[in-house]
Amino acid sequence: MNIGIMTAWNQNAGPAICAQLLARQWVKEEHNVKIFSYILSDFHGTAIVGEDEDFVYRCFSARGKGFLDPRPILENRFDIFMANDVGMFPMDELCKIFSLIKRSAKTINIIHESGPSPNPSFYNFDWDRIVCFDQRYKDFLSKIYSPDLITIIPHPLYPWRPGDKIEARKKLNLPLDKYILFVFGQGLDEKLRILGNLRVLSKKYNIVLLIVSLEEPGPLKENGLTIEYRKQAPDLYTLYDYLYSADALIINKGLGEGKVVISTTIYQCLGSGRPILTYDSELVETVPDCVVIKYKTYEEFEKKLIKCFEDKAWIKKIIQAQEDYVKRHSPDKIAKEYLSLFREGRENEDRND
Repeated sequence: MNIGIMTAWNQNAGPAICAQLLARQWVKEEHNVKIFSYILSDFHGTAIVGEDEDFVYRCFSARGKGFLDPRPILENRFDIFMANDVGMFPMDELCKIFSLIKRSAKTINIIHESGPSPNPSFYNFDWDRIVCFDQRYKDFLSKIYSPDLITIIPHPLYPWRPGDKIEARKKLNLPLDKYILFVFGQGLDEKLRILGNLRVLSKKYNIVLLIVSLEEPGPLKENGLTIEYRKQAPDLYTLYDYLYSADALIINKGLGEGKVVISTTIYQCLGSGRPILTYDSELVETVPDCVVIKYKTYEEFEKKLIKCFEDKAWIKKIIQAQEDYVKRHSPDKIAKEYLSLFREGRENEDRND
């Protein structure tokens, strides 16, 4: 099957995670996949975190500059053409060639918007199917599109690939005999609001806070808490080494605005088999409580982190729940759902001919 995907790729942007999991699975299954992505001088995200494969074509800018070279897209014929986070594309330029794409391809829009788009250009496209990740998305989309047009397909998760803590620490030159808590990515001001709590806990527990980000965290008063900062946007393999080295990943992030959102960070990291402590917000409301460790207050954060250190049986149950959850949302299973959606539509057309 010939599949074209317009998407972020090898970038530290959430939509890239979804596209990479699906596309690389289809490549394994020997489908003909071509990726159309942002040019290196103007892309969605803050860093390129991998090398492009030979099926990747960088031919458009983020929506601000409105650049699109249509030739790499139009020189191919696709059975399926997928737009992954179309709101970030140069939509007016894409609209000019959309009818040509549809001559051969069934078109799918994978929704990443947190609500109805305020940009009128978003609604210029006659999609064959609209795919969203859960019922919350479908609820707001159904106010605009026919519900029959919308299909829920869960976000794929990275495969289950637990690693060895000690070997990872040796590889990364990290201490072997301390509790390592891992924070990474952008938005450090919000994520590091747990510093005061960690300083309190460091009086009893030998803690190292490992921060990996391109963003400078600013002056950090350690006050008994050891902080290791590495300026880096790690690729997937390095990210998993950091996860393997950690006793827990901390995601202290929450919108609190009633938006429909998901945590692609969690979807990306669950396959490492490491405990994840996360603020209980809209980002994780569809992630089962048995899979991640949620907290509402910083007092609750301290109590659950202590339990994470001391209750090995509890952590073992969480890791088992993670494995079950990851395997239910594996890339091979989710990729099959997309292909089934296409085949179902084609069979319906054949019956109507």
